[in-house]
Amino acid sequence: MQSTTKFEEELNPDTDDLLIFVDDTGHETFAGTQDFYGLGGCVMPRISYEHIKTKWRELRTIINGDPNAPLHASTMERKPENFAALSEFFSDRSFIRIAVTTTKNAGLPPEMHPCIPVMGQLREEIAIVASCVPCKRVWIIFESSERADPVVRSCFSQLTSLNVPWPLSVEHCFMPKSSNEPGRPPILAGKDYAAASVFTPSNLLREARRQKGLAAVRVPEICVLDPDGDILRRLRRSGHTQHLRSWACYHTELFAFDHEGEGFGIIGCAVGAAFAVLLAEQLFACGCQFLVSVTSAGQILARGETPYFVLIDRALRDEGTSYHYLPPSEFAAADLALAAAALEKLKGAGQRIYRGAAWTTDAPFRETEAAIRQARARGILAVEMEAAALYAFAAARRKAVLCFAHVTNRMAVKSGDFEKGEADGSAAALAVIAAAARGWRRARQAAGPG
Repeated sequence: MQSTTKFEEELNPDTDDLLIFVDDTGHETFAGTQDFYGLGGCVMPRISYEHIKTKWRELRTIINGDPNAPLHASTMERKPENFAALSEFFSDRSFIRIAVTTTKNAGLPPEMHPCIPVMGQLREEIAIVASCVPCKRVWIIFESSERADPVVRSCFSQLTSLNVPWPLSVEHCFMPKSSNEPGRPPILAGKDYAAASVFTPSNLLREARRQKGLAAVRVPEICVLDPDGDILRRLRRSGHTQHLRSWACYHTELFAFDHEGEGFGIIGCAVGAAFAVLLAEQLFACGCQFLVSVTSAGQILARGETPYFVLIDRALRDEGTSYHYLPPSEFAAADLALAAAALEKLKGAGQRIYRGAAWTTDAPFRETEAAIRQARARGILAVEMEAAALYAFAAARRKAVLCFAHVTNRMAVKSGDFEKGEADGSAAALAVIAAAARGWRRARQAAGPG
């Protein structure tokens, strides 16, 4: 087994060798919402390697404007010229693509790791290709992954020989990302999504109660995050809230209120992905069963004059918190049954509401023209700061969370922006929250016990 930083220099393959570059996809333990695992990549004769490498750099230049900038499907701008360039690249007959995948529903024996059957089938696919291409040696080169390397290494024994009609030497190794590819950033490195956290919300709350002399009391079944704080301020001014002093959180206050026959808890000014999830963890640890977030948002694809609401069914993960809960992917998604049930109830809420995607960012003052164009190309309706993280948390923890964007602005490029309507939009937001609560109860009833 070898490791290399520059494949062509350190491994020094011969011109009649066959090169197979392999990377993994999905998650090898089916963590979070990743219910598949696979290995795939490119196969080419050594003599074609420089040609393909040049073509790949040209493709990067066309799409990214830089031959050294990484090219990933999840971040590529969706426009015809990019797809045309991709089509031309993958039509090149000097290399082929191979892939093998499995899913968590494949019915594998409990003791069998998904990598075992995937690697076994990959061996068969490689043998088919090797038997059709004259070669004396096969290099199987895996792109190194801190998380997946031990699993792949344990299955290397399946690749020591290939079922071909003539003697064929097989070499396999890991290849770190090349010097032209930035290393995996710390936020993506070393993640074990199935591992339990040492620091837990329950333990934090235990110590907070001890220090503050508070008893453990359950929070309302349905809770609301109000990042702007307008809903809570309006409720408090009208005398419709009760301060829940048993809430032991170090950073916030929790209030209770009733609306349309339903009881709620509400926390104001919970701005940003990390803060929202920090509170969500603690609320669910204290008995919350359904969490609703309603935040003001910037308009990306217009659905009419602002203000209006968007039920966020998926959120672009342009923030950091979600990557601690789920493996990398372009979007984090709402529970589809919950979203559908809520949307049905929202039809009678008397509000303009749409269903669609949002862009979750940690950096609102870095919403550049290029970033906005890319968001529009993805069909995104609004930009906000919490949904992707809350949906990743919900998927990983199997909790009921629903996020709404109250589209109120166009990034203040003109005067007169950020108008929410009557009572700072609080009455409209409360109507949406109440309808979402009815939808959650309907979805829970339909799902049955458990």
